[in-house]
Amino acid sequence: MGTLISAVIGLCYMPCFSVPLRSLPPDLAGAASGIILFGGQLSGIVVPTLFGHVVDVWSYRLAFWSLALGPVLAIAAVLCLPQTSHRFLARLRAVVGDIHTKEDDSDASTAPHPA
Repeated sequence: MGTLISAVIGLCYMPCFSVPLRSLPPDLAGAASGIILFGGQLSGIVVPTLFGHVVDVWSYRLAFWSLALGPVLAIAAVLCLPQTSHRFLARLRAVVGDIHTKEDDSDASTAPHPA
């Protein structure tokens, strides 16, 4: 059963890395993976604490029902976040401004260089 759960976690976890790490240049990939991993590890601290608080204040029943909020948030994130490298980079440029990306490298390598 543990292997099955690990497989499902891997299927859910790795797509979080695919678009950002494929789109960003190597010098930003480490920071991006650190932010993604930080969010995942932070949830491992926050959720049990909130679960205990809900049990103390209300009941176990409500606490277990509140765990349904995680999948709802995940579905909302999937529907709102960019799913392709092109859309990811467009949104990143809109938020960060001018950023050097892998896409820029490929365009520069095919462009004629001035003498």
